[in-house]
Amino acid sequence: MSLPAPLRQLGLQPGGSAGPDLVRWCQRLGKHAESCGRRRDPNSAVHQLRLVAKALRAAVRLADSGVPAPDLVHHDKSIRKLASALGSMRDAAVQGELLLKLVREEDRRLHDAGSTLAEAWLLSPPDSAQLRETAAGLCQIASVLGAELRHRVDASGIRKALRRSLRKTLARRGEAEARGSTEAFHAWRRWQKRLESQLLLVAPTLSRRLERQLDRIHRLQEELGALHDVDQLADRLRSPSVRKHLSLQFRRRLQQLIQRKQAQLKKRVLRSARKALDLELSDHVLTVVGLWAKGKVSNQKLPSDTGGSPSRSSRGPPRT
Repeated sequence: MSLPAPLRQLGLQPGGSAGPDLVRWCQRLGKHAESCGRRRDPNSAVHQLRLVAKALRAAVRLADSGVPAPDLVHHDKSIRKLASALGSMRDAAVQGELLLKLVREEDRRLHDAGSTLAEAWLLSPPDSAQLRETAAGLCQIASVLGAELRHRVDASGIRKALRRSLRKTLARRGEAEARGSTEAFHAWRRWQKRLESQLLLVAPTLSRRLERQLDRIHRLQEELGALHDVDQLADRLRSPSVRKHLSLQFRRRLQQLIQRKQAQLKKRVLRSARKALDLELSDHVLTVVGLWAKGKVSNQKLPSDTGGSPSRSSRGPPRT
């Protein structure tokens, strides 16, 4: 997670006070989001705000033993909506670059048609007003979320959340390998992103071996992201607004090029997964889990006038 050093270095320590640490973490993320809304470079701001959203969602998924109750799910959905808006700001440029690469060695007519379309996407900068609004939204949610998470994350819950994220990541990887569908690879990518973010949050003092393991996971995550970008380009080229600019012949050729690229990326992803998602990863996650089993995470009780943290029964049934 390429956050600035002050944010990277703030993590939860086994044996420490997880609640107050999470409050500080969310406060700093909120301030960082607010500052991003004032950046002159909109592309850099979009990148940083997407990292803030990812960090906040990882923290949410540590609460309630990794199965957040409806009130936190509501916050998660709000963050996801804001992250989706940020993704839309980024997508045009990324897909423009991808399209340029795809048509680079094609015949002149397809090259020119694809390049004209791609350059139009590349010249569409993020909307400054929407960027500021998104930054303000993340800042506001981060402020509220810190107080909500303070009494909903403990050592036992962190252990369960990590085990769940590992189990889901490995299961989704198996489904992607068996089914090969776009949806299966996307589900795998979501759970693996969550596992990586959670490990960075709860294992700030990493051994060299675990750092190497996380580097492999991150590289694999980048490859899954590249596959997702190609999948999104395929969807965009099927949209009516784009179809009218390309002949049927050109659309069919682009579809062939995209399918070839998707097949190449899927093979690369599955090959990388054999190194990144192995027994050593499970051992490392269980090592982190063990650290949280040894340390007692102390959370101060809520003052009586706040009404206390809601019980599991009042928060509704767990989500899977």
